[in-house]
Amino acid sequence: MPSKLADAFRSHPVDIQPKNLHDLKELPDSYQWSADQDRPEPEPAHHEPVPVIDLSDPNALEEIGHACTTWGVFQVVNHGVPAAVLDRMEDVAKSFFSLPAHQKLKAARSPDGISGYGLARISSFFPKLMWSEGFTMVGSPLEHFHTIWPHHYTRFWISIAYLHGPPSNVRISPVQKLVGPSQPQMYRAVTWTEYLGTKAKHFDKALSSVRLCAAAEAKDHNNNNNNNGVQVG
Repeated sequence: MPSKLADAFRSHPVDIQPKNLHDLKELPDSYQWSADQDRPEPEPAHHEPVPVIDLSDPNALEEIGHACTTWGVFQVVNHGVPAAVLDRMEDVAKSFFSLPAHQKLKAARSPDGISGYGLARISSFFPKLMWSEGFTMVGSPLEHFHTIWPHHYTRFWISIAYLHGPPSNVRISPVQKLVGPSQPQMYRAVTWTEYLGTKAKHFDKALSSVRLCAAAEAKDHNNNNNNNGVQVG
């Protein structure tokens, strides 16, 4: 079983490379979405603005938790990262994506890889390909940059921080005090290692694959009994 994301991707390779749609006279069938296909749909517009979290605020932790549960996204201010660094990172991204297609493909992500240029790995779970391109970085992109800019790659150096999951051998399960006869456990306990492999294989169906059918049916049965009860007399 994979112990980290890179291992999970190696176990489930995806070989999809983006086409340069600007150079095509006719859109390939693989990119033509019809109205009845399961394509990614934009979320309904929110009436409230995206939450802005001030990291210097003593209540920042609680605000982040609230933003994650209500929005799933938030903007951070007073984070201490100089604006010049952020501008530089954006410039590097623009420099890369403005290159001709054949140049970008020199940094193509391998089918069993995680870093490099290409379509999102989730593309393989949809009937048609997405109209997008990306560059995934896990670790240093220096090797890819050296391939694209062999004489000036150090000018395009950037570093990205990212978070790790829990220890690979720790089993994750619902909080026991929240489950009981009237609220049975809906999902079995899994390790981070197991879930990574399941996620790479099933994508958005990963959670369903660890669902406890018996518990779910028991809950549905209890609900039906409560809703369908009648009094005689």
